[in-house]
This record gives sequence, C-alpha cells and structure tokens, in this order.
Amino acid sequence: MKKALEKEIVLESVELEEIGMCYAFRFLHVIGKKYILSVICRSYEEAKIYFDKAQNNRKGVRMIYKNIFKNDFKKNMASYVILYLFMTLSATIAMAVCMMITQLFSSITSMYQTAKPPHFLQMHKGEIVQEDIDAFNRSYTGITHWQTVPMIDVYGEEITVIPAHLGAIVEHSEHEENTFTLETCRLDISLVKQNEDQDILLDGKRNKLEIGAGEIGVPVILLEQYDIEVGDTLCIKSGAMEKDFIVSDYVYDGLMNSTLCSSTRFLISEQDFYELYGKIGEKEYLIEAYFTDSAKANAYQTAYEQSDRNLPKDGQAITYTMIFLLSAMTDIMMAVVFLLVGILLLVISMICLCYIILTELEDDMQEIGTMKAIGISSNRIKKLYLWKIRVLMIAGCVSGVLAAVLLVKILAERMNRIFGEQSVEVSVYGLAVFVSLIVYGIIILFARKVLSQIRKASVMELLVEKKGFHHGKSRIWRMR
Repeated sequence: MKKALEKEIVLESVELEEIGMCYAFRFLHVIGKKYILSVICRSYEEAKIYFDKAQNNRKGVRMIYKNIFKNDFKKNMASYVILYLFMTLSATIAMAVCMMITQLFSSITSMYQTAKPPHFLQMHKGEIVQEDIDAFNRSYTGITHWQTVPMIDVYGEEITVIPAHLGAIVEHSEHEENTFTLETCRLDISLVKQNEDQDILLDGKRNKLEIGAGEIGVPVILLEQYDIEVGDTLCIKSGAMEKDFIVSDYVYDGLMNSTLCSSTRFLISEQDFYELYGKIGEKEYLIEAYFTDSAKANAYQTAYEQSDRNLPKDGQAITYTMIFLLSAMTDIMMAVVFLLVGILLLVISMICLCYIILTELEDDMQEIGTMKAIGISSNRIKKLYLWKIRVLMIAGCVSGVLAAVLLVKILAERMNRIFGEQSVEVSVYGLAVFVSLIVYGIIILFARKVLSQIRKASVMELLVEKKGFHHGKSRIWRMR
C-alpha cells in the first residue's frame, strides 16, 4: 500500500502541483527565469529532464549552490553566525593547544642543549665530604661527569632592591618607600657562580652568561612577581656584612626555571662569590651527575640512596625527567585548560549544528519530499545541505588558523621570557593546518550522520502523513 501510494504521488501531476513540486525548479531559476516562467512540468519525466539540465551545467550548479546558500543564510543569519563563531573558536583553541605544546617542548629542548641541566641532582644543606662522592661516582658504571656546585642561601628580607632612578639619594628617609625587599618570595634564594661546562646559566639569547665583579644576574622567573630592571641596585645585608650589586642581566636557568621549583639562583662573579662564601647566609650544595643516557638516573638515585658511604642526602633528590616536567608544568596546565575549553566548544558547535540541520529539514520537509518523489536521490539532496556546512567550516578553519597563529605568538612571548628566545618553527604552522583538517573532518562526519535522516524519511512520511523528521521518538535520538 505504501509503495502504491508513493508511486501515485510521483505519477499524479495534480498531486505534484499541490504539494509544491515547483520548489524543485527553484534550482533552475538561476540558469534562466524562462525555465520557470514558461515551463510547467506535469510529470516525473518532464521534471527530471529540466533538473538534469541544471545538474549537467557546471556553471549552473555553482550558481545553484551559491543562490541556495545566499537565500538560506539570509533566512537563518543569526544561527549561521553563531555556528560560525563556535566553529572558529573550537578550531582556534584546538590548533593553539597543539602549537603551544609543540613550541613549548621545542623551546625547552633547545634550551637544555645549551644549559645542560644534570640528569640527577641531590640538594644538600650542611657540610659534605667530596672524597666520598668522588669515590662512589668512580665506581658507578655509565656515569660520564659529576660536579658539586656550592651555593650561598640568603633570605628574601636580606635583599633590598633600589630602583636605578633613585641612585644614592635612597638613603634619605623620604625615598625609602620606593625600595622593596624580596621577603615575599616563596622560593629559596641562592647566590651562585657560573659553572664551566655543565649546568650553565644563560642570557636571553641562550648564550653563557658572564657576570663581572659588582654585578648580579636576576632570575627571570622573579620578574613576574617583582619589578626589577637592569641597572637597579641589589643590596645584600646579612649580619654585619653588606654588599651592593648592579643588576646587569637576567638569568635563564635550565634547572630552576619554574615557580614550582623550591629554589632559584642569582648569578654573581666568582670573585664576589668567594668574598661572600662562608661569611653570609648558609651553605648549600648541588651534587650533580650526568650519564650516557638520562634514563639511567633512576637506577643511580636508588644506588646513591642505598650506598653505605657517607653521601650527602639532606635535601631533595630529582632526576632529569622531573626537571623537564617542572619546567613545562605551568604551560602544560594552561594547555590542558585550553584543551578542555576547546573540546567544550567543539561539542557545543556540534549540538548547534545538529539542531540547525534538523530545523532546516523540518522547514523543508515538503520540498525534500518533492525532490525524492521526482527521483532525486537522497545523496544528492544531502549534498545540497552539506555544501553549506562545508562553506561555513572552511571559513571557520581559515579564521581559526589565523587566530591560532596570533594567539601562539602571544603565548610564545611568555615562553621566550622563561626559556630564552625561540622563533616559531615552520613545522608548528604545518601542525596547525593538520589540526584544522582534523576538526573539519569531525564536523563534516557529524553533519553527514545528522543528514542521514533524509535517507531514512520516506516520501509518504514527508508528503502524505506529514510526520517529518521528529515523529514519535525523535530520529536524532535514535541516531545516537
């Protein structure tokens, strides 16, 4: 009975005219008004001839799609604009996260190649016996280098920052309010001298930082908390000893470059270091070891802690992997937040797209039924709707790529402040394009799934029973 009724709808010219068969000829309108005005089709064969004439004309097809998109965009402008914005934002954040993570690991890796942080680090406060450390390391297989780095620990309240523009007049009480100390610093502050070949402190261009007598290098991570500029004076006063230093540069520390670390290092000259060593603050040591493979650090740590020798252990022990993760942790957490927001926006985009498509299908129920009745395949009808989504998605992805590039440049500036200058690599831009294609593919696949409702709906349901796409239990919920 159902097939007979559908056949009757196709063949009955009067019925076709009543249900709006001329909507099918809206596609022919862009080729020439004469097709619509002078020709009235009363049969399936006649309608098919004119529809195929339009479909076989490439120029006509392009104009057809352009006309459909223009008319539908005017009708649903608000919905399309909102959908475009969500698509753009989701694509932007997805690309920005991938680009940021890639740039972050590239920056840290490049920095570590010059700074050469240790594969194993043992911090220790108090006295040490260097001979025991040397004997243990000589007996350990796979170790290539080791060194003990002395440090002078001072308290933040013992360091006073005097802005350069105050000069010597700061001693007058009326100018003392313009100075400040580092007492609110949550990190342990240490004074160190430059190392020879390993665990090197760098400048902004990732070169070995050389500090002259009377000068001091300030850790760059402190600039987020304190306004310390090159040329300012740092007065260190501990007990009866007081010494002034001029800030000559900022220190990029491969080992302690995160606020998640417990300590930070100020760099002074070797001459000034030994002048202060043992006279102010407390002594602390960094026992560092290097291996042919950084993965051997865990086994070394176990052997070090279980050794019968009197090895220094009064402090934290950390391996290369943890040093790397601490360096990247702040940016990784930021990237995770961005990623979650991006996933949320992508889901919202898909929900919006779903209901926009279903709304259009409901509005065009009679027209879809007419096109199916005159023999136009479901795939052809689906392509008409999918074409509009492709245009919106391509526009969103292009806008997203441009926005992501700008966003990554802003985020890269922060990385440069922490890890030194690092230009954005070409491969990062290639990754952005690749991610945009993934987002594009996800949206298009989802749209195809939603548009599959066209194939499931029969001509009888659309034109006779008027059930459309939401009768009974909604098709979209069944699709899920």
